[in-house]
Amino acid sequence: MNESRIELIEKLTGIQSSKKSYYVELKKKIAETETKNTQLQIINQLAKSINVEMSIDEILENVTGQLRQVIAFDRFSFSVMEGNRLVVASVIPKSTVVIPIGTELPRENSLFWHLIDNKLGLVPGTLALPS
Repeated sequence: MNESRIELIEKLTGIQSSKKSYYVELKKKIAETETKNTQLQIINQLAKSINVEMSIDEILENVTGQLRQVIAFDRFSFSVMEGNRLVVASVIPKSTVVIPIGTELPRENSLFWHLIDNKLGLVPGTLALPS
């Protein structure tokens, strides 16, 4: 009898409801933390696997191998700033080169320049300029 009274009081005061929403939020936070931990582990592995004697292409091959564990992609291109120019430096895999290495990327209607000018990061799956 005493237990049913306590249960009734908890229901009336919303304790059970509060507990449920707390646990739902806690599960979300745990999932977010696990995702961030996985990302940090991959970044840590990348940092450890890169050494000064490696060429850019060797570093990029290593990076893309690790990135494929968390992001699906067909082609990875790496561009560098040379003065005020953005130039294609490497493409992985080599068989998917669309714009030749050494090509300057024009500013007009360029997603890459938009990201640089607005100090934004590239979102996976983004194929066009944000509206």
